[in-house]
Amino acid sequence: MTEPAVDVPMAATVTPVKRRPRWWLRILSVLVVLGLLLAGTEVALRAIIPGIIATSIRDSFGLSVEQPIDVDLQGSALLPALSGRVGRVDVTVPNVEVVDGIHATLQASADSMPFDPTTGDIDAATASVTVSSRSLGQVVSLATNDLADIGEIVGSEVRVGTQLSLFGFDVPFTALLALSVSDGELRVEPTAVQVTGFDFSVEELRNLTSGPIAELLSPHLICVSDRIPKGITLTDLTVQERLVAPQASLTLSVALAPNILSDPAQLEMGTCENA
Repeated sequence: MTEPAVDVPMAATVTPVKRRPRWWLRILSVLVVLGLLLAGTEVALRAIIPGIIATSIRDSFGLSVEQPIDVDLQGSALLPALSGRVGRVDVTVPNVEVVDGIHATLQASADSMPFDPTTGDIDAATASVTVSSRSLGQVVSLATNDLADIGEIVGSEVRVGTQLSLFGFDVPFTALLALSVSDGELRVEPTAVQVTGFDFSVEELRNLTSGPIAELLSPHLICVSDRIPKGITLTDLTVQERLVAPQASLTLSVALAPNILSDPAQLEMGTCENA
């Protein structure tokens, strides 16, 4: 008996589906590469720029190549670099002689400056000079016009000592001096005195003396413009006593001319009118 024929369905023809290019992968790849390039550029700038700034400072102020200078770039180094400048910069120069044998730590900051500060203006540049008690003797000598060269920080004032000729005798004498800044000059104001064997007020002792001692016991200004570059202006002074480390210190705040590193005239010593 013959079996009935069975119709076998024909296999359907399969049309391959075209894959659409994954455009987002391409964009992602570009972004990754771009990010790596930007990160590499940022790292390179942070490695190169501090050295350029430090060298400019050493050359401008005559510092030795061994003088350590710490340059810290704040924020992005890349974005300001597009205009050939550096953003916020903080600079620290430890243990450097600033004037007349006075050693101090310098701290400076600026909102913006060129890659090489000797080629253009620095924006909003300020600095502070912190003198430790180790150099206080030289500060005392400056503040007393060489009448005394020893002293100590007491609270927010400086106590100085010397010999005083009074009634035919040389007696030990100390004075408390309040130091501040007025119109770019150092202001010295005596607040108390002590003379061995006597009990005088500042005014009473001033009336019994003459010459340099009497001048020291009167509020007065000391011009320091002839001892610092023209591009530096004193703005403030603070005295801080510390019973524990770090040591007591005296800090001068100064303003820096925008072209202090780009104009050699700003690095020349200033003058005092009454000198």
